[in-house]
Amino acid sequence: MILVIGETLLDIFQDSHDTSAFKAYPGGAPANVAVMLHALKEKVRFFTVLGKDSKGETLINVLKSFGLKTDYVIQDAEVHTPFALVESHDGHPSFYFYHFNEPLNTYPKHFNLDALNDVTCLVGSGVICTHKKAFKFQKKLFKKAKKRKIFLALDFNIRPHLTPDMVKLRNRLISLTPDLDLIKLSEEDYQYFTPDLNQSPFEIFKLKETAQVIITRGSKGATLYLKDTVIHASGIPVEVVDTTGAGDAFMGAYLHGILKDPLNLEHHLQDANKKAALSTTLKGAMTALMQFKGQ
Repeated sequence: MILVIGETLLDIFQDSHDTSAFKAYPGGAPANVAVMLHALKEKVRFFTVLGKDSKGETLINVLKSFGLKTDYVIQDAEVHTPFALVESHDGHPSFYFYHFNEPLNTYPKHFNLDALNDVTCLVGSGVICTHKKAFKFQKKLFKKAKKRKIFLALDFNIRPHLTPDMVKLRNRLISLTPDLDLIKLSEEDYQYFTPDLNQSPFEIFKLKETAQVIITRGSKGATLYLKDTVIHASGIPVEVVDTTGAGDAFMGAYLHGILKDPLNLEHHLQDANKKAALSTTLKGAMTALMQFKGQ
């Protein structure tokens, strides 16, 4: 079983035809990854904390409507369900978060370590590393998972709006890398660690020799770095509608591939790159990901 932990929230977009109108879509990178894995017929559970409010109910109902089990989705009356206002600039979304830290404070209280039973892959959240308490919870969880020989994956998914201290965030992310089996980050994320986007992550991060690091490059494709090998997947031209969730589509598709067949990495990279491109052709992250159901 794959266990995904981290945030889910409502992404609120301004209507492109009516600037006084807004529309909410379910999102949050870990939730998107869980939905993508479920669409690809993986056995997956998703842990998060929401408020006991209308937004929380909406998100739970959406997850259920996609067929995702919500027994690890906790509602806490003392927190508000987070949401984000999303603005698009030249096809690239910017996020402005509200109530984001409230649920993160409660992760250690609500997570039951029995959830690790029967887990073969644990997917964490780079975004929750912006929050001190949630970061410590995740780091401790990774250590416990490592002892159980659980495959560990993390998308850095850096959101500068969520932290006043990028140096501290970089250091937190770097502190996690020795335990990780798979890291995904965008070119924009990678720029926080090096000005040379072609530099191998093995020269920057403390990685195990068997680690895999993927740098996604948008329309230019993606690059997979292994200890002694570099594999590139070229970009796929599509008519872009919304790039929100494209990286999550990539993450879910690549995990699905390597967990089933750990040797055919080039094929899995190409397939994940294709699915990420196709996910941008529809509006709304989770809705777009369900086009891959059963593939």
